[in-house]
Amino acid sequence: MADTVSPRIVSSSPRTPRPSYPDRWDLTHLYKDPVNQLDTLLADLEGKVAQIEAARSRLSPAISSRDFLALLEVSEAVARGSARLGAFAYLWYSENTTHAEARSFKTRVEERLTGLHNRLLFFELWWQGVDDTNAERLMADALAAEEAGAFAVVLECIPAELAGQISRRLSIPTIGIGAGAECDGQVLVLHDLLGLTPGSVLRFVRRYADLGQAVLQAVGQFRDDVRHGRFPGPEHTFR
Repeated sequence: MADTVSPRIVSSSPRTPRPSYPDRWDLTHLYKDPVNQLDTLLADLEGKVAQIEAARSRLSPAISSRDFLALLEVSEAVARGSARLGAFAYLWYSENTTHAEARSFKTRVEERLTGLHNRLLFFELWWQGVDDTNAERLMADALAAEEAGAFAVVLECIPAELAGQISRRLSIPTIGIGAGAECDGQVLVLHDLLGLTPGSVLRFVRRYADLGQAVLQAVGQFRDDVRHGRFPGPEHTFR
């Protein structure tokens, strides 16, 4: 009796339709129309910065708590507005890194926000300043850490002169971040150093690369390939 081979019937369920995605992210929770209102938004931030600059002559230990709180609230408002505007610019550009208008908008926003931030440095340095009492406390804390067996001390965002004094007093290394060149070593956040942090950065940061743009381009290409069915391809699929 001859062998018989039963025909194999292969059935497959209908392919699930590929979900559709909007061409743009909805960023209206940040701002409704910042592109056309950019000058107005920047003027508002500029006005708040000017309020703090106008109070520069009154910055002293004798300033009233009410006046100081009012200045802090204005400073916080500038920080909130800057963060939202910077986030919009960054996200809009990341949708399509070849979009000339988005690139120009992002560049303009970053330049203006950096300028405003630099104008407020005097206020931040003043209210975070280290007086003689706190300088003595920091010195005592560093010596106590060494006495307790610490192998090193990190000094962050303190005056360079004080950091130098502490470094000379200790026999263990001091590692500085925003504390001047007299520390025994230096540290930076890797994302800041590589240029992965969007927008303006703190004064003590130096960017040694601009990998953020490369990441945006790579992620944007990946997103587009997935949306248009170009990835994964046959060479990326197990058989």
